Amino acid sequence: MTSMKRLSIVFLAAAAVFAACTKFAEDAPIVYASIEAPAVTATALSDSAVTMTLEPKPGTAYYSYVVAEGAATKVNPASLLKGKPGVKALVFNDKEVAAVVEVKADPAEDTKATATLPLEKVVFELTDLKPNTNYTIYAVASNSQGVVSELATATALTTDGIAPKVIKRASEEADSVLTIAVKFDDPIVLGENPLVNVNFYAENNYDNNLVIQKLTTIHLTESENVYEYAGVLYVEIPKEYYVPGALVDITWAAGLVTNQLGAPCSAFEYEGFYYDPETYELVAEGIDAQYGYVDFDISYFATEEEEDKFKGEDEEETELETIYFPDWEALEMVSYARASGPLAYVSSKAKLTITAVEESGRTVTYTSQDIDVDGDEVYAYLGEDPCAGATVSYTISAGSIYDVFGNKNKEFTVEDVYYRSYGYALEDVIGTYSARCITSKNQLYGPVELTIAASDNPEKGNVMITNYFGNNCLLPVYAWFDADEAKLTITEWQLFGVLGGKYYLIHSAYNEEDLVLRMYEPGVLSDPSDKFGLYAVDPETQKGVGYYMLFTNVMATKVADTGEEETTQTQSSMSLDFKLPEGFKGKGGNLGLIEF
Repeated sequence: MTSMKRLSIVFLAAAAVFAACTKFAEDAPIVYASIEAPAVTATALSDSAVTMTLEPKPGTAYYSYVVAEGAATKVNPASLLKGKPGVKALVFNDKEVAAVVEVKADPAEDTKATATLPLEKVVFELTDLKPNTNYTIYAVASNSQGVVSELATATALTTDGIAPKVIKRASEEADSVLTIAVKFDDPIVLGENPLVNVNFYAENNYDNNLVIQKLTTIHLTESENVYEYAGVLYVEIPKEYYVPGALVDITWAAGLVTNQLGAPCSAFEYEGFYYDPETYELVAEGIDAQYGYVDFDISYFATEEEEDKFKGEDEEETELETIYFPDWEALEMVSYARASGPLAYVSSKAKLTITAVEESGRTVTYTSQDIDVDGDEVYAYLGEDPCAGATVSYTISAGSIYDVFGNKNKEFTVEDVYYRSYGYALEDVIGTYSARCITSKNQLYGPVELTIAASDNPEKGNVMITNYFGNNCLLPVYAWFDADEAKLTITEWQLFGVLGGKYYLIHSAYNEEDLVLRMYEPGVLSDPSDKFGLYAVDPETQKGVGYYMLFTNVMATKVADTGEEETTQTQSSMSLDFKLPEGFKGKGGNLGLIEF
């Protein structure tokens, strides 16, 4: 066994030596023949059909092709040859995938046949395609040695004679500019003379059939207002037409836009809005949009010019002029809306808050819905009678009123402007009164006469006093009677008369203000608090000497025409001794030289 093994090893070693000593010729390099790609063509026949041809070149042993939707894209030739084109195929080799394909052995023949190999010219006629769409054939070949050709492609764009149709719309508002975008079923370009009609509507302006009435129409032609971008039509309504809450829709004539092959769009004439009679939901019949709502202000003033004038140059509001009303049922508290259009209605949730502050300080507050609107005017009404002398304020809550465009009001308040008048006339204070007072020593003074007459000098007062608490006046004491507020205001520092070489003037000592008597009930003047009387002044030194009379708690009742209440003069009467000093000039006002 051992010798046999050794013999085999020797034999193998000898064979190896023999092989190493033998010289063989080198292998010749293999030469691969090149191969041309098939010749391909693609031609559009109509909006929905194309014809394609493929003709292999000499030396072709095998070829592969695919037809796909879209412009030519990158396809790997070797992958296509192996049946993996990498695109979504309509036709792959001789197999129909997604379209009706007529395969002809020769373009002149009209019979259907399957594509056969090798070297037959193949003709495809694809139908049921999309208009205005690219379709591409990709082809590759190989020879008998497995050499793969370059990729060959051909693309056809189907025609498009179908008018573009609207398929989507959208709108957007920014900086008071409303933009409407319209997308068609084809990419579009703008026509030669673009013109768009924009119609405006107000949602609360409808007829008995719930059809909203058109307000106005504008026409947009400028390129910055009507334009195409990325195949979409845009219509921009400039800010000068901005109306918060307004409804709009657009219409146009045929040819506003065309598809990319020139087919014009049809006219778009659908327009208008209405409310569904069953659901009362708003229905648009065309391409519609709406501006956003904006709450509007209510002003006490009819015009903005009046408001600006009231505020003044420093823009600080001053006190409003009081409005007096004797009849609460006839009072219309009027304000004015700054809305986009006329006011439409008062909401069922409207809230009017009335506050009446009486002279005693008692406050009465209640709410109601007594609001009416007309144009831009807002009318608020009292629901109950405030007492005479009460100051009335009111607030209209936000959202109580809507304009025709659907915008609602902001909260609005008027404070302390309306005053429940006592309803007097000037004649009601004129007459003779029987007056009683309390002296500074807490003694009853009176009854004495107080006589009020019509003024002989309207610049100083609308009434004058000719007998001042039992003293005939050498000079009239002027006063102002406010018939609405029932106030008799007697201006202090008026010269009353002269007695014993002294000047006597009307003076209020309580807080150095004018004496005010109130007529809370007809024919009765009273004032429970002020101290008043006559002040004596030395005419030579012009210095005060002191009070000649000082009273409080006035109660003066008008004497009936029948003389039911008799008045008397007290012993303090100065009427017999009064005389006006020579050269004295009374002004009915402050004597600047007097010092106290």
